[in-house]
Amino acid sequence: MSCEPNGAEGLVDIVDAEDLEPKLRSVLSRPRDFLLKKVDAYLANMSWERTWDAMAAHIQRAYAMKSIVPLRRRA
Repeated sequence: MSCEPNGAEGLVDIVDAEDLEPKLRSVLSRPRDFLLKKVDAYLANMSWERTWDAMAAHIQRAYAMKSIVPLRRRA
């Protein structure tokens, strides 16, 4: 999984070598609960069960749309 969605949500700080020190100081100065509440809210709608259900539904839709031609064997 890419960090891009988490970066867009503000769950991670993406830094370059040039801004490492100021970003690190900023992150360390934040209250710990600040990030935990944001992460908990982001993850509240995620679970392996939901991921599995979504993927299974996607596979079932793709299977239903596929035209299946039975294999015919020669006698």
